Amino acid sequence: MAKNTPKTLTVILLLTLAALSVAAVLVPAADSQATGEQNPGGISSDQTEPPDGDVAPDVTPDDEPQEVPEPFSPIPPEASAFYTYTQTLWAEGGVELNAAHNTSDGQYAVITHAGKEGALNTAGVKTVSVLKLESDGTISALRHLKGGDAYLNSRLTAEGLVVVTSGSGKSYVHTLSAELNDAYVTEMTDCNGAEVYALNEGFLLFLTGADKTKAYKFADGVIVASDSLIGGSVADVYDFMEFYLLAVKGIQGYSILKLSTELSPITTETVPEKELLSITPIPSEGAQKYLVVERGADGVQLIKTDLSKDVKRVGVGLADSAEAYMNGENIMLLTHAEETRLYMIDYELNFNSSSALKGSVQRIFDCVSFDGGFKVLYSDGEKLKLLRIDRDGKTLSGDFGAFDGIAALTDSEGREMVLYTAGDSLKIIGV
Repeated sequence: MAKNTPKTLTVILLLTLAALSVAAVLVPAADSQATGEQNPGGISSDQTEPPDGDVAPDVTPDDEPQEVPEPFSPIPPEASAFYTYTQTLWAEGGVELNAAHNTSDGQYAVITHAGKEGALNTAGVKTVSVLKLESDGTISALRHLKGGDAYLNSRLTAEGLVVVTSGSGKSYVHTLSAELNDAYVTEMTDCNGAEVYALNEGFLLFLTGADKTKAYKFADGVIVASDSLIGGSVADVYDFMEFYLLAVKGIQGYSILKLSTELSPITTETVPEKELLSITPIPSEGAQKYLVVERGADGVQLIKTDLSKDVKRVGVGLADSAEAYMNGENIMLLTHAEETRLYMIDYELNFNSSSALKGSVQRIFDCVSFDGGFKVLYSDGEKLKLLRIDRDGKTLSGDFGAFDGIAALTDSEGREMVLYTAGDSLKIIGV
């Protein structure tokens, strides 16, 4: 009998292990996702906590609707005698155009609406939605975002299209796949505004509050770093791999911040009583150089600087307001006073041209670069206009008629797409 005891114990042990394995399989799925291992958009157990004792954001899939929606059928464009194509999307109460983004595979439009029928049917519930448009004008995909009914910001990143919304005392970070068929949403704290900036890997999110800005770094769907910054809105971010350079606009000036990859401040340069119009790094020997365009009491100035001293500074006179755009070859500067003047300036701060634009420029909606020049979509107060400016400052303009809404412009391989709101509809035109 004693000789059989080890075998008996072995059998008992094996049965016990089998029972434990079955029990482990039957553990609720919610428990197994606590570490984020089974949720690609989940929070990992070693994630950095948000600053100031905020509750860690909650990440949930955005692909579990309450009911199964009707399969989306692509919407072909309409024929046009004047344009390459047109598209019209209608919703009772109107459609608000929030943003348009251009990629080599198509364009994305982010809109807000409360549709009750058709492709934009959300049973009258105010919703932020994303459309994917092919180069021929076909709407090939549509996604209604759950969580938040007000649009804050969006950006194309290495992780996908990121859209930030707000509602019910929270903000929501939606990360969508290229075909809009997969998405995750991260719940964040409430904020007054948001900015998203793409990195070489992941992206940065800035949530602006009453007196400070909170910064979050996302990578592979989770927050890997966070910190608080000085108050103000982030105007631009550059990824230098070893650090991030931020331009922050304040009420009484602007600041240039250098942050570590963990988002802790390294240096801060503050310029008081100046409005920052643009800043961009430029190739140079020795220390890194930047082109800065700013406006102050002494007028609009263009500066080549290493942020510690100026290499060159050029003024263009007083202006009520101004905009500056850079495309890697030229700076286009628009100054507004009694008239709108257009300047084309190279990166050595040499003026290639200067001219007055015909008519007024009340609002610029978009500016995209092409072949050393620019395409500007703007309103003159009555009509929506598209102005093409070549590298020598020569201009060619056209208009889309009476207009009092919001507009956007994308340009893929020279094929322009103009989007604008008119009445209760969103108009999409291939130029």
